[in-house]
Formats: sequence, C-alpha cells, structure tokens
Amino acid sequence: MKTPKNWLWSLLTLIGLTASAAAQDMTMNDNMPIRDPGNATITGRVMLPSGVTNSSHLKIILSNSQAPITTLYSNKNGEFSFDNLRAGTYYVEAFADDTLYEPLKQQVHIKPGAPVYLTLYLTEKNGPGAKTSRRNVVSIAEDERAIPAAARKAFDQAGKLIDKGDFDSAIIQLNKAVAIYPEYVTARNKLGVQYLKRKRWPEAAEQFKAILEKNPKYFDARLNLGIVLYEEKHFNEAVEELAQAVSLDSSHAGAHLFWGIAALEMNDLIVAERELVRALLLGGEQYSNAHYYFAHVYLKTGRREEAAREFTLFLKTAPPGDMATQARALLQQLTRKT
Repeated sequence: MKTPKNWLWSLLTLIGLTASAAAQDMTMNDNMPIRDPGNATITGRVMLPSGVTNSSHLKIILSNSQAPITTLYSNKNGEFSFDNLRAGTYYVEAFADDTLYEPLKQQVHIKPGAPVYLTLYLTEKNGPGAKTSRRNVVSIAEDERAIPAAARKAFDQAGKLIDKGDFDSAIIQLNKAVAIYPEYVTARNKLGVQYLKRKRWPEAAEQFKAILEKNPKYFDARLNLGIVLYEEKHFNEAVEELAQAVSLDSSHAGAHLFWGIAALEMNDLIVAERELVRALLLGGEQYSNAHYYFAHVYLKTGRREEAAREFTLFLKTAPPGDMATQARALLQQLTRKT
C-alpha cells in the first residue's frame, strides 16, 4: 500500500475482525418469523462510569450467536445505531481502552420492526491490569549544571532557527551542541527529529540509537526510531520498536497509530486494527487519519462497505493532500454502481 507521508510530521512536534461479509445474511435463530421486514433498529449510547457521556470514538460490534455481523464507531457523543435488522437475539459489544475499562457486552432481543434503545455504562478496571499512565517512561531531566554554556547557547540558537523555519541552520547548531556535550540527550533527540523531518533517515536513526544505548527506556527516542524504520520500510524492525514504545507509554496515541500502520504493511491485520482503534480512543479526532488505514484493513479482507465507511469518516476532517485525494478516488470506486 502506497502511503502518503505529508501528515506524519505534525505528530513529531506533538485496536481483530475476520468475519466474512456473508455473515450479514445468516439466520438469526430458528424461531425467527418467516415474514420479517428487517427494519428493526438498535440505537444506543455509551456512558462513562460517572454517568457522563463518553466523548471518544468507540468501536461497537454487533453479533449474533454465530458470528460478528458488522462494526461501526460511536460518534463523539458516544452514540451509535444499527439499522435494517431482523427479529432475533443480538449481542452489542463496546470496546474502550482495555487498560482502563472492563469488556462491555450486552444481549439484546428485538421483535419484528421494533426499535430498541440501549444505554451502556463502562466499568472501570481495578487491580494489577489497570493502567498507570507513563509508569515505565524515563523522563530525562537534564542537569543544567552539567551542560557547558556553549552547548546550551547552541541548543537555544537552534530552537530560534527552528521557529523561523531555518532547519538546515538549526541542524548545524544542534550538531555543535552535541559535539560539545555528547551526553546532551535533549539536543540529540531534537537533532534526530530534524533529520527525520528532512527525510535523512540514517542520520536520524544514529541519534536515536545513541540515546537508547544509554537510556533504553527513553520513550521519545524509541518512538522516533520506530518511525524512522517505518519510513525506511523496515517494517518488522519498526513493529518491534513501536511495540516497545507502547510498552513504555500505552497512553500515547501516536505510538499506537504508527504500530498499527506498520502492522498493516506486514498484513498483520489483527494487530493493525487493534492499534488503530487504540489510537482513535486515545487521540480522538486529532488522529482521525487512522480511519484511512482502517479502510485499507477492510479492503485487504474484501469488506467494501466497511472500507467505504472508513474513507467517509476520514474525509470528514482530512485536510487537502495526497491522502484525501486517494481516499476520495477509492471511495468513488467502492460506491460506484455497477
């Protein structure tokens, strides 16, 4: 899959389904009326334990006793709706951040043509499995007294140059800061990021690896190295680095997003979907690009309707660019009448 890259850079400054579409035609149960117009609905809303409306886009799966039928995502008010249903017994599952909330599954019985409304309440997870945000992250606080004045001056000058858009000159100053004080971790990471933005992959990787040799739990360098490996198309290595980044900080939406994209490139669709969903749960609309990649997960499994829906969701907030152009073209192909 050819992936446009322009949108990646803003992240630097800042969840599997395999059911066939044929499952949609399965009989709900043996007691289903022979004549059923199939126009019943299930509408609902997911609420937080406090009773406040959930504000994240949650993955909602509708199943019967045999298999999943369809998947959608709640809106920013936690609302969802399944239409054109026949009478029978269904199961509605809501997937929130599994490090914070218990799994949520509700059985629903519907009659021919009858609407059903659900209010689903998430339950907080307790015990050792509960999330402790950034519990493993090494946050390096530079000892200002150890940084030579000349290195600090070069670092500060680089920051001003970056603000002006003079990235080449900023790289010169950052290299100067690192040459004066090789243990200057903040300067090394910023230097690596500037190389990354300039698509100078080997030089970027060199800086991040130098940090990780002495500080293996430094999250920023681990994530950035994973992104470099992805850009170099070393997808297996990228997945390894990004999985480590997530283990260091499972609350970072960007790490989940890049892990999901790299897994998609390796056709590991279960991991790809899982991580993309988590990116949306944690990052919200800021990470709506995940919908673009969701669409490609569904394209790879021949699920055209789901793919069209994901492209539509992506295009609602997508800025002009290659991704939007490709998504619009693919959506037109998927929705074209034959």
